[in-house]
Amino acid sequence: MQVLIADDDQSVRFILKVQLQSWGYDVIICEDGEEALGYLTSARPPRIAILDWMMDGYTGVEICSILKNTQPLIYIILLTAKASEENLVEAINSGAHCFQTKPVSPGVLRSHIDVGKRLIHAEDKLLTQEREIRLQCYGAIADLAEARHNNTGKHMQRDQPLHPSSGSEDGTAAGTVRRYCHVQSFP
Repeated sequence: MQVLIADDDQSVRFILKVQLQSWGYDVIICEDGEEALGYLTSARPPRIAILDWMMDGYTGVEICSILKNTQPLIYIILLTAKASEENLVEAINSGAHCFQTKPVSPGVLRSHIDVGKRLIHAEDKLLTQEREIRLQCYGAIADLAEARHNNTGKHMQRDQPLHPSSGSEDGTAAGTVRRYCHVQSFP
């Protein structure tokens, strides 16, 4: 699994890189927030990011805000010398998943990364299940169309192609078929 480290302090980057590599992670190093944001918004971003709060380009908090509701989940650990409760609240509200003060404790950092991995695996599993359910729904819609044809001899004609992000106004499978096909009711 890839982990991105973004910190403007070369010694912090080096220490974190060596530690993460010893734990078996593929590490991407960034010297500023702009470079980090480029990686994190790419087509295949690293799924865990360790960001310094204060960096050139974009701050860690700004990056958290930008990535707050994106998919796939990027688990963000925000590092800082700031240690007040207000800073913790600001970090979490901006989209950071956890907050760690410097100097970094390897044991605590590893625990945060382990939590991130569990969340990422859970999200990936849910997204896979969602795709499977959508495919099953499309299969059910096709079966309904075939049953209508077999029972009535009438074909349903689609007004527009079926698309996974589209749904019916009433939220039902029958509503979806009615929306996409010239059908008022089912036998």
